[in-house]
Amino acid sequence: MMPRLFEHLFPQWLWRLPAGQKRIALTFDDGPDMSTTPALLALLRELEIPVTFFLLGEKVKANAAMFTDAESHGHTLAVHGFRHSNHIVYSRRALRDSIQKTEEVMRTSNLQPTTLFRPPYGSFNPFHASELKRIGYRGVIWTAHVRDWRPQPIQALEARMRQAFHDGSIVLLHDGLKSQVQAVMKVLPRLVENARERGFQFVSLSDKTLGETT
Repeated sequence: MMPRLFEHLFPQWLWRLPAGQKRIALTFDDGPDMSTTPALLALLRELEIPVTFFLLGEKVKANAAMFTDAESHGHTLAVHGFRHSNHIVYSRRALRDSIQKTEEVMRTSNLQPTTLFRPPYGSFNPFHASELKRIGYRGVIWTAHVRDWRPQPIQALEARMRQAFHDGSIVLLHDGLKSQVQAVMKVLPRLVENARERGFQFVSLSDKTLGETT
């Protein structure tokens, strides 16, 4: 099935931002990671870009301190599940436990999660949509995947990212593999500058942003 069909089947999930507003949302999965996240946060502050971090519960407790001022810089913190496992095989209860356990560890670490959830690999089953609604969460997918999780020439990565920066895009990136994060950080400044010159704005998936999508 084509992705557009999934959008029609599961309209309650967030697949893209509305077209015509020249907005781009960068999202980073799989963190936090002590070897990558601090440098990434520093670069985002320098570029004045708010992004959305989809965090793994098992990695939050030891690394939560680096996010203490993330919200003040406009970043949104969301749930990626407790472990990076394929949630498509999860029952309703297992899905709920994964989300709520992550939310609990975030709150006890003085982080405030939004009610957004992105399943690892973007994999979910039809029962998950109703369960997310029941517990007050919204699923989030993406419009563009630049495959930054695998080694590739930096020119190829930059080309993929440039192509991904279009109106209404939700761009999937990762914050868990050091070499790829460093490559993303190397090309991001000039891509951001180019996008801004073309009139684009970078946004996080905040309540304000999502309020404008409904």
